[in-house]
Amino acid sequence: MHTLLKLSLFVTFFIGFLQSQSFAFGTEKNGDEQDIIANAERKYLSAGSPEKLYRYYHDETVEEGREIDGHLMVIKGNLAVHGKIDGDVLVVWGNVKVYNTGYVDGNITSVGGKVDVYDNGVVRGGMLETNIKNLVGKDRTASRIFRKSLIKDRYGTIPVHRDAENVVFKYNRVEGTFLGLQLPKQYIPDIGHFSLYGFLGYGFGSEKTRFQLGLDRWFLSPFRYRMELGAEVHSLTDTKDLWRIPYTENTLAALFFREDFLNYFQREGFSFHISQNLSQYLLGRVEYRNDDYASLTNSVSWSLFGGDKIFRPNPSLGNFTGNMRSVYGELYLDSRDNLNFTTTGWYARLSSEVSSSALGGDFSFNRYLVDIRHYQPIATGENVNFRLMLGTSQGTLPVQRSFDVGGISTLRGFRWDEFSGNAMFLLNAEYRIHSRILGSELPLLGEYFSLILFTDLGNAWRGAADENAVERLNGLTLRTLKNDVGFAIADPRGDYRLNVAKRTDSSGGGFVLTFRVSQPF
Repeated sequence: MHTLLKLSLFVTFFIGFLQSQSFAFGTEKNGDEQDIIANAERKYLSAGSPEKLYRYYHDETVEEGREIDGHLMVIKGNLAVHGKIDGDVLVVWGNVKVYNTGYVDGNITSVGGKVDVYDNGVVRGGMLETNIKNLVGKDRTASRIFRKSLIKDRYGTIPVHRDAENVVFKYNRVEGTFLGLQLPKQYIPDIGHFSLYGFLGYGFGSEKTRFQLGLDRWFLSPFRYRMELGAEVHSLTDTKDLWRIPYTENTLAALFFREDFLNYFQREGFSFHISQNLSQYLLGRVEYRNDDYASLTNSVSWSLFGGDKIFRPNPSLGNFTGNMRSVYGELYLDSRDNLNFTTTGWYARLSSEVSSSALGGDFSFNRYLVDIRHYQPIATGENVNFRLMLGTSQGTLPVQRSFDVGGISTLRGFRWDEFSGNAMFLLNAEYRIHSRILGSELPLLGEYFSLILFTDLGNAWRGAADENAVERLNGLTLRTLKNDVGFAIADPRGDYRLNVAKRTDSSGGGFVLTFRVSQPF
């Protein structure tokens, strides 16, 4: 990359970084939010009452058997009520759920969210769902706060990055320590309908500068019927494995234990896209991609711990380097109630990618993937969740688009990437139950935790080169599917979990023990 291009990109992101920092910590924004909170207290909590007021600035749960002797207020978080509250409930920028054992002696108000009461839940007062705009004036600053509050706790097909960091830090065996500045995408910008986003950083092991620079312009409604046109240019150390483990968790594993799960390749090029929201929860998207792919090799071998262990070599792309030009399309549904702690709703993504010599690239293939997930509460403290994935292809599928199954988030009782091919099937099912339902307390685990029972079923296989996408699915039979069963001990949300899995086939193998700091799906 030329020095002038590096300098211009750095200046662009540095200015964006300063602007975002000014907005995040400026007194004007904080002051307006404090005014909204103060107005909500005056308007929706019982005036002159002697009760105490308990404030929380995160998700809060009132467990069964716990009693709050006063008003309870949650700011920028969701509230789950299993116990008793002897006062009013006020939640600003969040939702309220009163479960079967929950009891609220006063009123419930959700500002910018929803109120749900299960069949046996008791609310002695009134219930109100209201809007932030009822608490702010008509000046420009308050209007901006109102617009941003619309997406702060919104879930659906617009992937809002909540509290996105401006500093990028990663560690892996290919780049070593990677540091950069990031300008997150703003879905409701302060001025106009444009959103500039991207990052600029440097890998100290690979000695390579990486960047992404994108610009989007949206039309119509910002949420329900949003239409968006966009383009970006990029030079990336990329991976196809982020659906299995996020960068943050992989960085911790590599930095502390010399375990890097992701496989990397270089991707440089540009793309254009158009997307259309068909509803709040349903999105269609078409994208043209033009990228040059190259292999990458290990550049570091250090970690804080790990003893004599070494990083596994980063796999080569082999004959699949070169220019790829493709058209990607997807239909995306997301009705989950919470992106970080999902208890109910659906997620579905149907995608296809077509690359051919007619587009001028070096590759020719069709790739199809169906990813369906459902989260179903069956009683207080109990949930059944599942994920079904089915992938197939036509033509010669390159390594960077192949299907891999085995290891964490897929077949948890098997080795990482134990199965690979141009078609795949995967089914994950989990039954999660909170410890309070079990009626027991384990001193070593604390009073509250989740017990998760799970099973995985799947495989990836390689069909013949002359088979079409449907014929390649003939490799899916009960006899060829691999299975494991296991359990996990986790925190109540299921983010931090200790998994124990065991494959069920005759080839055996011992128990596989893994510790995760993110949910598998």
